Amino acid sequence: MRDTPGNNDIVSRGGGFSWPWSRARDVNIGSGARTENSTVNLGSPARVQNSTVNLGSMARVENSTVDAEPSGRSRRADRRREQAAGLEGGAAVAGWKSFIVTAVVMAALVFHALPHVGRFGGLSPVEMRAFLAMVGAYIPVIGDFDAARWLVPAVAGWMWQPVAAGIGAGILRLIALNAAKKDPLSAIWIAAAALAVDAATWLFVGLTLWGSAFSAIEGEAVIALLKLEAGALVVLFVLLRRSGRFRAGRNDAVQGGDD
Repeated sequence: MRDTPGNNDIVSRGGGFSWPWSRARDVNIGSGARTENSTVNLGSPARVQNSTVNLGSMARVENSTVDAEPSGRSRRADRRREQAAGLEGGAAVAGWKSFIVTAVVMAALVFHALPHVGRFGGLSPVEMRAFLAMVGAYIPVIGDFDAARWLVPAVAGWMWQPVAAGIGAGILRLIALNAAKKDPLSAIWIAAAALAVDAATWLFVGLTLWGSAFSAIEGEAVIALLKLEAGALVVLFVLLRRSGRFRAGRNDAVQGGDD
């Protein structure tokens, strides 16, 4: 069949004309291509990779920080061990100081309290002296030193002391015994205050009774033991003060070196 010119026009213009539904199909195809392009989204994987690299660098920074921490912890642990060792050494030294001070204060307490035992027990001065002589017979002699020779007459020479002064000095020595557990230096000061009470009663009362309430031998023994007690307290005080200054200077030096 022969084509008409109208048909030829249609065929010849086929490439330039598109039906509305054909145009819609072309639009769909184009949108599909754009959808695929947006789905692929090559930029996001690149950003993920970049973020992965950043996380790796952060991980390396964190690892370096963790590696630096053990050295700080080890230094703190060493410092704690040094402090613990210092505290243990200080506790041992304080234990010996407390023991020595307690022994001295206890001996003074027994010496000054024993003369009042007979008074509270209803013993007369003669009976009390006989009792002290019996006790002195059991005190051993160490080398050439006879402790009973001084202790027995000194205790007998304290039987004249007023009860109020004896109780006051005894309370101070009990306080010193309690303080010696934590602060030996303060215990020495308290024991010195008790000795001051006894020395005051001896000076103002005891000397006036010399030869009447006690004999000259007993008076000399009292003076000797008072001097011995005072000397022991002075020696302990000097030793504790020197030890405290030495430890304080050492601690300051150690702290200055650590800083």
